[in-house]
Amino acid sequence: VPTYELRTSKCASKKLVCPLRSLLQCISNWTKRARHCVGDHCKRRIAIDDKFKPLEITRSQAWLMAYVSRGDGQTQSDLAAQMSLGKVAIGGLIDRLEKTEMIERLAEAKDRRVKRIYLTEKGRKVIRSMRKLTMEANKEILAGISMKQVKQAAAVLARIKKNTESMME
Repeated sequence: VPTYELRTSKCASKKLVCPLRSLLQCISNWTKRARHCVGDHCKRRIAIDDKFKPLEITRSQAWLMAYVSRGDGQTQSDLAAQMSLGKVAIGGLIDRLEKTEMIERLAEAKDRRVKRIYLTEKGRKVIRSMRKLTMEANKEILAGISMKQVKQAAAVLARIKKNTESMME
């Protein structure tokens, strides 16, 4: 039976050997350990929320605005697909951001049913502030971690995401 060897971070001599049939349980246990090492994800969200509070924007709204800023004029459907959100959920976020005049929704000339999303000047100003606050938060979060370690962690997480997505196909 193929096995997977995982070493604990506290003691390199300790290791777990996981038979293939119990790999998912092994991954689950290590995921829990990783979450414990990083700390409660909720605490990170609260810290980011606190940083964004002066902008009067929620984390979900900031997430949507970041996607819009990467390509002004995207359709609601495109944004929903990129963000893995339903059309109703994305519509609600867009409604709230439109009310605060951070984005505008314009009908496409060829097909009035298609709505394209654009940042307003106020939205662009908020994006600049978000980027600055995010950079400050990242410096604090990544303090004491080398760029090599960050890249390794990102590569592992990207692979886990890809593997998980392929399981859902």
